[in-house]
Amino acid sequence: MKKIVFIITAFFALQTQAQQWMEKYVSPVTGQYVQMVEGKNKEVFIGYREYQGGKITVKKFENGSWSNVGDTAFSFGNSSFFKLAVGADSMPVVGYIDVSKNWNITVMKFNKTKWDTLGKRGFTDLGYGEFGMVTNGNKIFVASQVYDRIKVWTYESGTNTWALVGSNGIASSGFPGGVEMQSFGTKVYVAYRNSASFDKKTYVRGTDVSDAGPSSFWNNVGNGFDGQTMSNLGIKLGRVKGKLFVTGYNLTTGEHFTFVNNNVQWNHLLPSLDGEKYKIPHFVKSVSIDRNENDSLPYIAFITKNDSGRIYRLNNNYECDSMGFASTLFHDKKITENPGVLSTVNGDVYVMFQDASNSKLMVKELCQKPTIIKNGAALETNNAASYQWYKDGNEIGTGGTGKSYTPTSSGVYTVKTTKTIGSQSCVQTSAGYNFILSNNSDMLSNIGNMVKIYPNPVNQMLNIELSTAESISIYTLTGKLIGTSASNRNHQMDVSSLQSGVYLLKTQSTGTLFTKE
Repeated sequence: MKKIVFIITAFFALQTQAQQWMEKYVSPVTGQYVQMVEGKNKEVFIGYREYQGGKITVKKFENGSWSNVGDTAFSFGNSSFFKLAVGADSMPVVGYIDVSKNWNITVMKFNKTKWDTLGKRGFTDLGYGEFGMVTNGNKIFVASQVYDRIKVWTYESGTNTWALVGSNGIASSGFPGGVEMQSFGTKVYVAYRNSASFDKKTYVRGTDVSDAGPSSFWNNVGNGFDGQTMSNLGIKLGRVKGKLFVTGYNLTTGEHFTFVNNNVQWNHLLPSLDGEKYKIPHFVKSVSIDRNENDSLPYIAFITKNDSGRIYRLNNNYECDSMGFASTLFHDKKITENPGVLSTVNGDVYVMFQDASNSKLMVKELCQKPTIIKNGAALETNNAASYQWYKDGNEIGTGGTGKSYTPTSSGVYTVKTTKTIGSQSCVQTSAGYNFILSNNSDMLSNIGNMVKIYPNPVNQMLNIELSTAESISIYTLTGKLIGTSASNRNHQMDVSSLQSGVYLLKTQSTGTLFTKE
């Protein structure tokens, strides 16, 4: 069979349209303590505490409309801080400090009809202060301060009870604060800050929860690191490019910082010599991170010292990137609530916050430029209501009004997308995508097994999806073998060590060129 070789590269044309934030939802009541997560079916859940009465409401955005998840204000009595998560069954879970149960934690889960209490109300006993909650598959974990340690529980559905994960919990120096949780793969992690004067450090502990029963050991992830002036409410634990990171701010000065774990220790990302790229160049009074279930490059939203809302993104170099905005502001008026931020698997980006002018909660969506990726023989873009493809600036007629387009000749391709956000129309045009097609007559019939390769150009991890299992090999253009991957349908190859340039990616049936940035 004749090998088909083609090259896809992208370049960014002059952009005339500004990316902007558009109002998507405003709560009917005064709301607090915003939470936002994506469900497994790509729906978006938001949650908030109603100021009048202190009860929690959860709403869902799906297929272009908002709906209540069960009853509004469904929680028991007055609540305080709360967390929102979603299980593998896409059912939302809420954990909150139950004021009438001595400020202990109560967890409730939606069962497609109503909200059920999991175990007894206030099951944590003597817990108080910040707490964390995550799901791992359909398992639910809660971490809370209990005197001088962090206790972690998991829900046992068979007995409708909560069991301790490690009976002795996680010991700390003094009373720990800033409890935060994350779950990646089969691991659950807890971050917290010691309060003892001799050890005001931040620690991250992790355990594998894939076995039948809860693990008894919480292992250190690296060593303790700076926490002397870290705000308890500012400790946010996330993942970027497969590595854990902690981001937060100095409680006294408002200076932002980020630490990244390299499996041995936590590295403090310091400002580079040519600018403060590794930290937000503004004084900060609260920080939130994208929960980052589907995205290796998470967003950071925060309130500045003058109470406005801004957003940045951690890029491939772990730098705080403004994403090409003329302004990183998502709200230029006063915000009184810690904002929430979420990027979805479809590429949508949302922020949620309390507008001080009316104390209502607002959700905004980024009206952003679509991107183009190669998917099999076709070019594909983000979800939208309508599409129009162009080649070399000329509108494409037949086949040019769908989410994807299959080129039959080389050229610079762009796509214009239109969708409605709230009451506004979001119309944006992508940057140019330079598509060079070799052996045009054979391309469509002999594309072979290569379904998708992304991103291209690539900086670190190259993803390859095949229609059937095959091994993958990477060569230089002079024929030198660089590396191979075992037979599989889905491959992920680390090319970060390669020099910048063009390389040949081959299976047994086809090949393609990719560009290393």
